[in-house]
Amino acid sequence: MLYLSAHATTLVDYHTFHAEPFSLTVQGEPLIALGLLVLIATPIARVVLLLIAFVARRDRVYTAITVAVLTVLLISLGVSGR
Repeated sequence: MLYLSAHATTLVDYHTFHAEPFSLTVQGEPLIALGLLVLIATPIARVVLLLIAFVARRDRVYTAITVAVLTVLLISLGVSGR
């Protein structure tokens, strides 16, 4: 509040950009690649964790279904990578 009251009448020039000398720059492509990796890895990790839980419970039906889903996910990932 003190800053706003002290600089309330100061006009700001938005036509020129003055960067900070040690500003952190983020490259766009690695950030997008990281986002895609997270989006792809999330469902696969979820299915793997479910597979571990169903094996621990010795639930054969859901284990078989989860293995089938994981197989489809991995095949689709392999086909799309070509």
